[in-house]
Amino acid sequence: MAIHLGVNNLQRIVDELVPHYGADCPIAVVHRASWPDQDWAVGTLADIHEKVQAKGFRRTALILVGRVLADDTFSESSLYRAGHAHLFRPS
Repeated sequence: MAIHLGVNNLQRIVDELVPHYGADCPIAVVHRASWPDQDWAVGTLADIHEKVQAKGFRRTALILVGRVLADDTFSESSLYRAGHAHLFRPS
């Protein structure tokens, strides 16, 4: 799940998600995504609020929630790899 511009309501969001996802569900908050000063906090629904407060994130943050964040079998996308080819992009 992705929640845009909700960091000011993070505790309320966490409170509403815990019954459905569990307190141990992974969550990431990306502050100023794609900007030179991008930063992030990663944790669980149980501890993310404190981590975000410690970093001082106030606005322009993207909240990502889900067990997929803890999947260590994920590999990087090949889409922009130099040798990657497909129907519309020959190598």
